[in-house]
Amino acid sequence: MKKRFSSFLQRWLEVETFCSVCILGFLIALIAYQVLVRYLFNSPLSWGEELAALLLIYLSFFTGDIIYKKKAHISIDFFVNFFPKTLKTTLELVINIFICLFLMTIFLKSLPLIKSQLGYTTAAALPLPKSFWTLPVPIIFLSMFLTTVHFIFENIAALRKRGV
Repeated sequence: MKKRFSSFLQRWLEVETFCSVCILGFLIALIAYQVLVRYLFNSPLSWGEELAALLLIYLSFFTGDIIYKKKAHISIDFFVNFFPKTLKTTLELVINIFICLFLMTIFLKSLPLIKSQLGYTTAAALPLPKSFWTLPVPIIFLSMFLTTVHFIFENIAALRKRGV
């Protein structure tokens, strides 16, 4: 079960990475095209900037989750590195439990928000529901929640290995 869960998270990371690369590539092409048609032909796209902003939101959320999964985010751990391994692992476990609670709270609060935004549009040129702009919140926060649960399992396994 634990191996399948890790495998699922790894596959999801690969999907997120692929989506991020595609979004970034499309974003670069869109902005380059927008600049080209604006300054060379004096005929900008009416929807280009709004789509670029939407793609940037999705890219930010996806890459934030990728960084979280790889534990590559910025952390200040100077003092924690002096702690004994058991205390350090216990502290990580407690922090991960709090992170889980926070992520689940945000996830649950975002669902009614998206539901309430379904009939409204915010963009002038893109006829998309407002919920498209907030859709990455529950998706990524659920993904981060599952990753944090995985981190908790790793912390518990490390503490059991040390005999705590």
